[in-house]
Amino acid sequence: MGLYKGRTLRVIDMILKPFILTPLFICFSSIAFSQFNLKGKVLNAETGQPLPSISVYLNNTSIGTTTNERGEFAISPISPGKYKLVASSAGFGTFSKLIDTREPLEDLVITLKPAAEQLKSLEITSPDPNGWEKWGKLFTQIFIGNTPVSYQCHILNPEVIKFRMIDKNTLDVYAGEPIQLNNNALGYKITFKMEEFDYNLATKVVVYNGYAFFKDWSVTDKRRAQKWRQKRLEIYKGSLLHFMRTYFVNKLDSEGFEMRNLGRVVNTEKQRAAGARTACASGFLQTGEPGRFYRLFSESPVAARFHYQSSAGPGRQHRVCRR
Repeated sequence: MGLYKGRTLRVIDMILKPFILTPLFICFSSIAFSQFNLKGKVLNAETGQPLPSISVYLNNTSIGTTTNERGEFAISPISPGKYKLVASSAGFGTFSKLIDTREPLEDLVITLKPAAEQLKSLEITSPDPNGWEKWGKLFTQIFIGNTPVSYQCHILNPEVIKFRMIDKNTLDVYAGEPIQLNNNALGYKITFKMEEFDYNLATKVVVYNGYAFFKDWSVTDKRRAQKWRQKRLEIYKGSLLHFMRTYFVNKLDSEGFEMRNLGRVVNTEKQRAAGARTACASGFLQTGEPGRFYRLFSESPVAARFHYQSSAGPGRQHRVCRR
């Protein structure tokens, strides 16, 4: 069990819907400061011709640009670290590559393949013409969430989002162009290039993949900039993202986290009624100090649920799925 200033963080067993994390994921982005630069060009993989107006950015950040008429791009500044570089545009497949700015980086040559074949495969099963009316509310709840902050996040172009059933239990969601969102609470416009989104109606499990780029309104709106920055910090402090980042740099104590053992009490009456169930420990997060660890319980080897309970307000749940 982990504590952060009165907020209890527990991990209990169940299969997860990973987009529960999305409000944090799409509504919070770090501000980067550094001297690193990244340059390159984007070409059509079939013709070799330069591609203008291609979005090139670092995934889950506000650092990016578009290519000029010669297909060239330059991104700066970039703080030291590892990033996923993304290049995308409507009508082309998405390029992504893991880069490390701490290593020497040569000018990149990125090639994009036309997405005609991909779009053709999607047309095999026609989308539901009333898809948004049927599934739009469910998709929004999964994609954005149900927190006070997420209620101020709005999808600007729902017409690009298509829905189809690929079997009796699996809802497939796709978009022919990036999904645009405004986050009025934290001061971001988000462009999300959705590559995959399948939701199992029976198990409540989401399989998804995509890339996000943030436009930071605080850069141009100085009047509300300080309010947004304070709200972003408030959302980040004590969150699952804060905990995981703090854990990996071994600063749990200095960041206000306290780690405790998590026990499990067996309901013997329920066992007799429904049959014995044995929970297994799927992993440990060790703090480096004897006797202090964070134990992950799960009946599934790929899932865990993080639950936050604060004495100052309602509890929050974060569910993650490792593919």
